[in-house]
Amino acid sequence: MMKKYVFFVLILFIFYVGPSSAEANSNEAREHFIKGKKILESALSPLDFVNAEMEFEKAIELAPDWAEAYYNLALISAEIGKQVKAIRSFERYLEITKNPADKSEVLLEISKLKKIRETKRRIGLSGISIVALQDGVYLMNVLPGSKIEKAGFKTGDKIIEVNKRSTIGIKLEDFYKLIETPFEDPGLQARFSIYAKRTGIENIVGITIIRGGKQQVIPTSLDVFKSNVYEIEEDEFEDEVIRNSMPTFVVFWADWCTYCIKFTSVMEQIAEKYKGKVTVVSINIQNNKKISEKFKIQAIPTTILFKDSRQLNSVTGYKNESDIEKLLTSQNVKEDFKLKASDYKGDDIYVVYVIPNSSAYKSGIKPGDIIKKINGIDISKNAREFITLINDLPEGENIFTILRDGVEINLSVTLPPKGTKGRLGLQIRQ
Repeated sequence: MMKKYVFFVLILFIFYVGPSSAEANSNEAREHFIKGKKILESALSPLDFVNAEMEFEKAIELAPDWAEAYYNLALISAEIGKQVKAIRSFERYLEITKNPADKSEVLLEISKLKKIRETKRRIGLSGISIVALQDGVYLMNVLPGSKIEKAGFKTGDKIIEVNKRSTIGIKLEDFYKLIETPFEDPGLQARFSIYAKRTGIENIVGITIIRGGKQQVIPTSLDVFKSNVYEIEEDEFEDEVIRNSMPTFVVFWADWCTYCIKFTSVMEQIAEKYKGKVTVVSINIQNNKKISEKFKIQAIPTTILFKDSRQLNSVTGYKNESDIEKLLTSQNVKEDFKLKASDYKGDDIYVVYVIPNSSAYKSGIKPGDIIKKINGIDISKNAREFITLINDLPEGENIFTILRDGVEINLSVTLPPKGTKGRLGLQIRQ
């Protein structure tokens, strides 16, 4: 898989880098660009891709209007799971080139990347790494103590079906969609519903795996694939952490760190216990070296608490739940920033993400807001029907009543015509 990808990238480099680019940019910028290409030629691990990415970034720093450098940075960023960086790099490429011949293809890639990012954020998928190959979807690094491990999954399991739908040959973004897709077979749904009632499993799904050469079905809750902790990349730090109205824990970690793996279950418990009061995100230092250097991360796991764009507290190493809770109430945190009792209830419509430039974004809705009413009608207990409610709203101005820091606020939200995809432009936690 690695060699095939490198070959694909090299073809793109040959196609996009011509004499005009070489003449327009400094020798030093070209040297970094070429160095990035050479790293890709011999790439043997994900770290090689990260190092190649850094070389392309150095080229861009020296030649900030070099379209080809942005294009190839977008390609490599998408490959290593940095959808936001890839989107921004593609957009910069289009901005520089104005109207390139491949504009429609690039816009299509941007659209795909946005969908992947939105789905990953909604699901969370903490405690596991997933790789989609031609023969199925593999579970890699299933973390001890995580929800998915407790549900019976193990590192190395190969998922070949979800609710009797095949995963053979599908892309990773399609798998994210598949685990949220309802049953197609009424008979199968009925059998699983009976099992769910007997075992108490909610939102049941049937996952067919191969383990040790043997096939088996694991009936489990869709919720084991979801998490209140989600991973971000350094290009999202400003929006997800600095501008977040709630206290935010940022956990710096790495795949190879044993203590980080153990710490995952602790932060899952914190995120679940303080849902609606505290945000918990993670950053992989292997893929996000700039932000790690900025905060001088020298040991992992390192957990930093932010509030109102300020760093308030931090701890290094494995800590238990009570140690993390102390960060929220320590003397270092001024009274204004201490954790307050929340009005959040499990069935409230709690905003976890607002898409930039969307209708919700333009109206002033923020992550952490709780939507209580729309046009004066109480919808606070209708989280599961929220999408249907939004689709039925009239085009134009609608008044949303939201709860923020214990105070109800009315916001005017202008909605596009019915049927518009992403009509409101936010994600809620259910």
